[in-house]
Amino acid sequence: MTWRRATLYVDCHDLCRWLGAQRPGAPAGSVVARLFDESIELLGDVACALSFPSRRRAELDRADGHIARLRVFGRLAAELGEWPPARARHLAGRLDVIGRMVGGWSRSMHAASPPALRSGPDPSGVAP
Repeated sequence: MTWRRATLYVDCHDLCRWLGAQRPGAPAGSVVARLFDESIELLGDVACALSFPSRRRAELDRADGHIARLRVFGRLAAELGEWPPARARHLAGRLDVIGRMVGGWSRSMHAASPPALRSGPDPSGVAP
C-alpha cells in the first residue's frame, strides 16, 4: 500500500477538499479561509510523516498542532456567523477521527522508542 492510500492521508485529503468547497465567497483573511489554509498544512505534515521516517515524530507533533487550531477555528467560524453550527459540528467530528489516528500513531512511536539517556544523578534519589 502506498502512503496515498493510507487512511490518515485519505481522511486529511478529503478534509481539504471539503473545506475547499466551503470557501467560495469567503473573503481572504476570514476564519473560513484560514480553515482551508490550516488543513493544507495538516495534509502536508501527514504526507511528510508518511514519507520520511526520520522526521515522523516532529511531523506528527506539527499535525497535532494543526488539528488543535482547526478545532478552534471551526468553532470560531460558527460563533462569528461565518458558518452554520451544523457545519462546525461536522468539522469537529472529522477532526476527532483524524486526531485519534495521529494521536495513536504518535503514542505508538513514543512507546517504541528507547528511554532517554540521563546525565547526572537520578532525580528520584534512588541509586541504581
